[in-house]
Amino acid sequence: MGSSQQVSSVKIVPQSLKDPKTLALKITSTCTTELEKVRSIFYWITENISYKVKPTYWSAAQIKALYDDDTSLTLKPINERVAENVLRSNSAVCDGYARLFATLCYFANIRAEVITGYARFNSPATSTFKSNHSWNAVRIDSAWHLLDVTWASGYIAAGEFVRRYNSYYFLTPPQQFIHDHYPENLEWTLLSSPPTLKELDHTPF
Repeated sequence: MGSSQQVSSVKIVPQSLKDPKTLALKITSTCTTELEKVRSIFYWITENISYKVKPTYWSAAQIKALYDDDTSLTLKPINERVAENVLRSNSAVCDGYARLFATLCYFANIRAEVITGYARFNSPATSTFKSNHSWNAVRIDSAWHLLDVTWASGYIAAGEFVRRYNSYYFLTPPQQFIHDHYPENLEWTLLSSPPTLKELDHTPF
């Protein structure tokens, strides 16, 4: 499938679909390769989910119900619960974007992980590590790749979300991705010799 055809097929998937499994199967129904599935899921999210600029205030009970991983309870996996909330509101912050991507990949039989770590925005890194962002690693044809569906979706200007697709953050080479994404688990740099945070601080942004 050509890229123009693929973009068209993604856009016609109704935003009204709120069930992650149904949505994943619909998005990938015309895909024949793992790469096509991943690209379709990634692009659908960037076109349909808006960054939540204004925070949502949750009660302690709501937060516990969403993130409680007590195996004694008959709860869906946390990624799926978060994904359902994102689809209901059509908005998310980075954790929601990443968990929605991972959930849709799961239902499309694609392995994906939610990665947390430090993201450089418009300033240098610091010598003290602090997690402030979530993104994904995805396995395509037996190889892991990195992507950031949040940053690919758009940006914030004057306190408002501006949707603008940025293909740079789709399957970004690890040597480039590390310049602004430093994971808690260095295994997810996908580099044989990842830099230290101090070394990252001295690299151009």
